[in-house]
Order: sequence, then structure tokens, then C-alpha cells
Amino acid sequence: MIERKFESLLMQRKVQKEVNRNRSGGKRGARRRKRVVSGFFHVYVRGYQSRLVFLKDDDRIMFLIITNEVFKETGSSLLGYILLDNHFHFLCKTENITRLMGQIMFRYTMWYKRQYPLIKSVFDTPFGSAPLYKSSLIKETFLYLLSNAKRANMCRVHEEYFWSSANQYFSGGRHLLDKYIEVDASYALSSYSSAYILNKEVNEFKPIFKDGKVPLRKRTPDDKVYSYFITMLKGRIIKDIGHEEVDIIIKSLRFNCHATYSQIKFLVPRSFENIRKVCKT
Repeated sequence: MIERKFESLLMQRKVQKEVNRNRSGGKRGARRRKRVVSGFFHVYVRGYQSRLVFLKDDDRIMFLIITNEVFKETGSSLLGYILLDNHFHFLCKTENITRLMGQIMFRYTMWYKRQYPLIKSVFDTPFGSAPLYKSSLIKETFLYLLSNAKRANMCRVHEEYFWSSANQYFSGGRHLLDKYIEVDASYALSSYSSAYILNKEVNEFKPIFKDGKVPLRKRTPDDKVYSYFITMLKGRIIKDIGHEEVDIIIKSLRFNCHATYSQIKFLVPRSFENIRKVCKT
């Protein structure tokens, strides 16, 4: 009886293996793509469940200090960066992107948890990275990265946003952030003759999707969503508010403030499924 059961399980396992091989085109390991580790990269990392990664300026400064240390230790070059509320972008050159980002995320997470003991997870993992094989891709990523804050309606022109490398290229080391992080300005200086030309091109940049369309919807910054939410609470606690009124708050956040489902879930004690259902009714 036991032998028959064992043979049956063994046969099921063989059948499942054959099905998996057929799905992957008959190639073993075809479902898992190997990550490129060296070269130029666009790196992007979001907070866990799109939550805030930087709660105050001290967090951003410590992140820059840690980033600078790891880049020097690994012999990597940081061509550009931007820190937003719940994510960040890098344009960099490195020999080992996995080691570089692993160390940055690990060290900042350890520091962050000491500052905010109730936080369990800081980043969504694994980090996102796109290898840049062409000079045209490097330029497009460079412009996309620096224009992020402007496209998110966080500033009028991109050079007004403080937490990016935008104003460090032509500063001659005199920018306030230069003492925390060293940026490789060689690409910017070789591509643009002045800060005016660089700023003009960044502010006019519009990212294009593969189908040729420009993205229309812009994500509302977390601080604006939070301010709108506090206004609606009127000094109350969300747990003390009735079910129907919470539904109204969810709809208002979604349709008046243009908050994402993740932003709403961070503020309201409801599941994603419930929030979606409320917004569709």
C-alpha cells in the first residue's frame, strides 16, 4: 500500500516536471532570468507596499551618507540620483549591482529600524534595475531621473527640488549636498555646456511609452495625500469614524485627491480588495 502511494507521488512529480519543461520551451531554468551585474544601470527602489522611505530630512541625509560610503567601497560611480518620499532612483556605473544595492539597502534598513523601532520592512525587494547598453538610453534615463519631481508636481521646475543631483553638476563642490555624497559629474559636463542648457532640457523632457503615448496620470505626493486625509478627519481618529463615512473618505482620497490604492491602504485600516470595491461602487 505504501509502495503504491510512493509510486503514485513519484509519477505525479515526473508529470509536473514535464509540464514545467513544456511551459519553458523545453529549457531547464528558462523561467528564471539571470540579472546583469556590471555596466551602466537605472536603479529604482520603492518603499515596502509603497510606504514612505524618508520621513524627515535627517533620513535623507543618512541615506546619502550610506550611499556615498558604499559607492566608494565598491569602486562604483553615481551619475545621478533623486530621492522622493516613498522611492528613489539611481543612474550609476558599477561592477556588481547586486552587491552595491544590497549593501545600501541593508545598512539603511538597519539604521532606519533603530530610529523607528515599530517599522518591520523598509524596502520592497528585490530592487529594480535596468542595464543601459546604449548612450541614448543613458541620456533618456538621465533626463527621466532628474525630471521625476517636476512630473510628480512636487516643484515648478526640476532645479527647485533639493534632494537630487540636479544642482551638483555645475556647483564646483559648493552645493550643500556635496558634503554628504559625491556625484560623478563627467557625463553631465561632457553632454551640457552650462546648467541653463541642462535645466532647459530636463524641464522640457516628456517620457514616452513603447506605444508612443505620454503618461497622463501623475501620482499625488504622499505628503499631499496625508494632508488631505488629516483635513477630512477633522481632529478625529479613523478607528472612531463610522463605516459609511470611512467609505466616503476612501472615495474622496481616490477621486478628489487622486491617491493610489497603496496610499489609501496606508492611511485607512481596510484591505486592498475592500478599497477597490468601495471605489467601484
